[in-house]
This record gives sequence, structure tokens and C-alpha cells, in this order.
Amino acid sequence: KHHELICSHVDKVINGEISNLLIFAPPGSAKSTYSTKKFPAYYLGRFPNSSIICSSYDTELATEFGRQVRNYVSSDRYRAVFTGTKLSEDSRSKGQWSTDSGGFYYATGVGSAITGRRARLGVIDDPVKGQAEADSKSVQESTWKWYISDFSTRLVPDSSQIIIQTRWTEN
Repeated sequence: KHHELICSHVDKVINGEISNLLIFAPPGSAKSTYSTKKFPAYYLGRFPNSSIICSSYDTELATEFGRQVRNYVSSDRYRAVFTGTKLSEDSRSKGQWSTDSGGFYYATGVGSAITGRRARLGVIDDPVKGQAEADSKSVQESTWKWYISDFSTRLVPDSSQIIIQTRWTEN
């Protein structure tokens, strides 16, 4: 049921019914699968000239998400469904690639600079690495400052954002 709930809400993002989606769920609930790996590929299939910035607690994880999205977009199965969306011939990078329609995907770590890029869809998946960081006031403050000063300022007017976070509980 929660998979259907996640998918119905990301559909509302793509249809413009909601612009800010927060997903809080325990580890292993497929929140990243549907919202960070599959959804950006679907989004670019619908809007091949659009732009996505995806971030996670470190650039390595964000880049891994980018690799998986890029691989979906370059697959024969995807191209059979989304005939108007193709990777640019020069798109080989895992974390920074574009479509031949002018769209792009950019992966970055929380705290990293995003200057020079603007996006219609922003995705932040796990902005903190674990519960210790989630409980740290200094990590909370630096992550919030980055979100306000860097990430949110890179989103164009009328953009959408999805923020995915593990639901931390007290032990």
C-alpha cells in the first residue's frame, strides 16, 4: 500500500497538483526506488527538456542515483515508451548528463555548490547520513543553511521538489 501511496503522490507532482512532497519512511521501504531512481526518469520522459538537481548526504550516493536514472533513460525499454527522450550523445557521466532536447540531470552532495544550475525538479534523498547526524544540531543547521541558500535558490519559479528522509525514531 505504501508503494502505491508514494507513486500516487509523485504522480501529483508531475501533474502539477502539488509542488512540494516530503516522504518520511523507515529504511527499506522503497522510498528511494520510486522517488529518486524511477521518478526522475519518468519525469524526463514526460518533459525531456526539463532539468533535475538531485542531492543526497554525499556526492557519491547522489551520483549513484544519477547513474541508475541515466541507465533507465538509455535503456531500450524506456526508449520504446518515451520515444521523445534520448540521452545526448556526449552524456557518459553518471552524475551530470543531458537529454538531446536540452534537459539535464545533475547530482550533488548536500553542502556542495550548485551555482550556475537551475532546475524545474529538485530531489533531496537522505540529506543526512544516519541518526547521529540527524540528531546533531550543527549538522541540522548546516544542512538547513545549504538548503535555504543553495538548493532552494536553484529551483526556478513554479518548480517542484521532493525530499525523502528516513524516519528516525528514538531508541
